[in-house]
Amino acid sequence: MDTTIPEPRTPDLVIRVGGARWPSPAEIRAELPEDVRAEFEREFAAALAHAHDTGQLALLADLLAGWQRHLILRRTGDYERVLERAARLHAGEELETVPAAETRRT
Repeated sequence: MDTTIPEPRTPDLVIRVGGARWPSPAEIRAELPEDVRAEFEREFAAALAHAHDTGQLALLADLLAGWQRHLILRRTGDYERVLERAARLHAGEELETVPAAETRRT
């Protein structure tokens, strides 16, 4: 009988939930405006169904990570600013840039 303990695997993906940086699905639901919440609910339900049907969690992990970032931007007040800048870039407008070294937090 083999009594060795197998080496732990490095996970292919991680679903992070908890704390300010990784809001849970319940926190996302509670903080999103109603129209955006409906979009989250549809996407989240589809990802859960996919995970249930296939046993694969990658779609759910990716979806949750995206909505977590979305909510964090809303919490910081940066969401509308980011959308506005993206629209301006998409329209071909040149925007001021800041060197990456100046954006790093210490």
